[in-house]
Amino acid sequence: MKPIEQSTLSATELLRGHETNRLVHLEEKLPPHSTLAWAAIALGLTFGIAGILHTTAVISVALKQGKPYNFRLASLLATGGILIYPALINIAISRWIKQRHPWALAMSAVVTLPVLVYEALLIPARHSNQIWGVMINGLYLCFVLIACRHNLSAKDTHS
Repeated sequence: MKPIEQSTLSATELLRGHETNRLVHLEEKLPPHSTLAWAAIALGLTFGIAGILHTTAVISVALKQGKPYNFRLASLLATGGILIYPALINIAISRWIKQRHPWALAMSAVVTLPVLVYEALLIPARHSNQIWGVMINGLYLCFVLIACRHNLSAKDTHS
């Protein structure tokens, strides 16, 4: 009796089932966004802690030396803020990255790229170890761009 019932399915119903299987197969190939969300949290914690430690060290040295508030001190304090702000954003949006929201991937890239550029500008400075920050941010941005590409290609197949 079941073979007769299956033969009564319309061609469109069979096609829908085939499309559904193809979409499920495509989603299995996509990289897990949970890994990328954890990477956003790790990046956020790393640079957030680095920003807090940097700011604390700058304030501590300025107070010990009795230096007046000037442009150099302001720029050193800004460096700490430049590290902390994207860190907080990446940690905050990691939940939506895990849920595959394209805007979260875009936001993560938008706040991470300027930090990468800023750190790259600091590499030639004497005693700078910013190369590690550039490498970590660059690697993370590569993962974000790959995830964005997968999201766009998945969107094209759904259309």
